[in-house]
Amino acid sequence: MKRFAMLTVFLGMIGPVVPQDRVLPPQTLAVRHDHLFGSGEGQLVVSEGGIEFVSEKDGAHARYWSYQDIQELQVLSPGKIRLLTYEDVGWKLQRDRNLKFEVTDQEVSAALVQLLRPRLSGRLVSAVFADPEQAFYSVPVKHRHTLGGGCEGRVIFAEEGVYYQSSRGEESRFWPTGEIRSLGSMSDFSLRLTVREASVLGRERTFQFQLKEPLSRPAFDRLWRRIHEPATWLDLIDLEAEEKLSRAERN
Repeated sequence: MKRFAMLTVFLGMIGPVVPQDRVLPPQTLAVRHDHLFGSGEGQLVVSEGGIEFVSEKDGAHARYWSYQDIQELQVLSPGKIRLLTYEDVGWKLQRDRNLKFEVTDQEVSAALVQLLRPRLSGRLVSAVFADPEQAFYSVPVKHRHTLGGGCEGRVIFAEEGVYYQSSRGEESRFWPTGEIRSLGSMSDFSLRLTVREASVLGRERTFQFQLKEPLSRPAFDRLWRRIHEPATWLDLIDLEAEEKLSRAERN
């Protein structure tokens, strides 16, 4: 019993063990950062604890943000990053600081985005993502923009979430199932998703899609349940199905 107690205290001191494939080793991106007048060059260093901007010529522009200090990180393309912080900008009437970076030496990879997602849960918006892993439905669509017009592409339902692959790269998105606030459909040719993303109307954004083919109701219901039903209920269903399959294979 004493040995168990000592081991428990020791593990509490060192903290939880992070799986090696989920650790975020420091990665450096050469970037160009826009100023009010002109621009400056430097590096964005992405690490386990946060993101740092190191200026090549002007130390006054150097910044470090822990992940909790980042309101939203937008990876608009493999070469464009936008960082929204909680800092006030006096000359902008105390609006939150919004920094834009252009990656100049390489591209932001889907693997890096995947490592950032759990560290910025609900605060990462990315047009860069890996291919769907467990897709079960796909439909061609037009995404209606708030101020008119839109862009065309394809919406994909998957067990891990919803993908929008747009003809305009910066409009593409991947929303994990747990980060979708609501899912709805007014007709067989419409689809609506509300997610957490900064917009002119606040901290949420609704994506309206016009479908070019009738919506598959079984696929919609399957996704709706994953978003809105308690996860424990789904887990029990999946576990029961796996147990039945396992028993059938043994017999």
